[in-house]
Amino acid sequence: MTQYLGAGAVLIVLLASGAMAQDRVYQFDGFTEVEVAEGVSATLNEGPFQVEATARRGNIDRLVIEQDGDVLRIERRAPVIRSALNSNDQFEVEIHMPKLIRVESRAGASVIAEVPSSVEAFEGEARHGASLRIASITADETTLYASSGASLQFDGSAGETDVTVENGSSMRLSGDCADLSAEIRAGASLRAGEFQCHNLDISARGGAEAVVYGDQTASVEARFGASVRLLGDPVIEDMGSGFGGDIRSN
Repeated sequence: MTQYLGAGAVLIVLLASGAMAQDRVYQFDGFTEVEVAEGVSATLNEGPFQVEATARRGNIDRLVIEQDGDVLRIERRAPVIRSALNSNDQFEVEIHMPKLIRVESRAGASVIAEVPSSVEAFEGEARHGASLRIASITADETTLYASSGASLQFDGSAGETDVTVENGSSMRLSGDCADLSAEIRAGASLRAGEFQCHNLDISARGGAEAVVYGDQTASVEARFGASVRLLGDPVIEDMGSGFGGDIRSN
């Protein structure tokens, strides 16, 4: 006798199968850069090359991990038919690598990178509602970028540091740097009072706000409702404010 399952029964079967975590180990090595997207959570730690993924919810086959030269890319494949089942995917990736020189988190991804690395140049980017936390980096030059509601935290020794924070995003810095050049725009926030630098070049506009530390010199601009607070008592070599901008020292 042929038996047919109703839609309710099929839904129960799918939900039951989706409730079981799925694990997968990938064979990648030689990468020094990591990009994570589409709501995936990733942790980066020091160690021999290893990539292991877990699907807490959803089909692990929708998780795409590929290597292109030095770059490891991780994202969630968009389903052919979007439904409540695949919109609740929860993918976690644990990565071990000996050195990190660049990491990017975008499109709602969440990344924690704690790979102690001493490098000439380091880059960190968070975009489109993603979060990125970076620790234990020592670099001669560091570039950090956050946009479109993303959040980025950095703790390390950054050398010459170039920062851009825009479009409602937030950035928090701690550690030290040589010179800090920062642009904060469009309602963004930079918290760098615990990021001890020597020379500052700061531009804030469009309702943005910044707290920065410099112990030698500072050039500061705050316009169109932006505010900048200077810590460390630097000598102000150039200062410009207008259209509701505000600059304060200590």
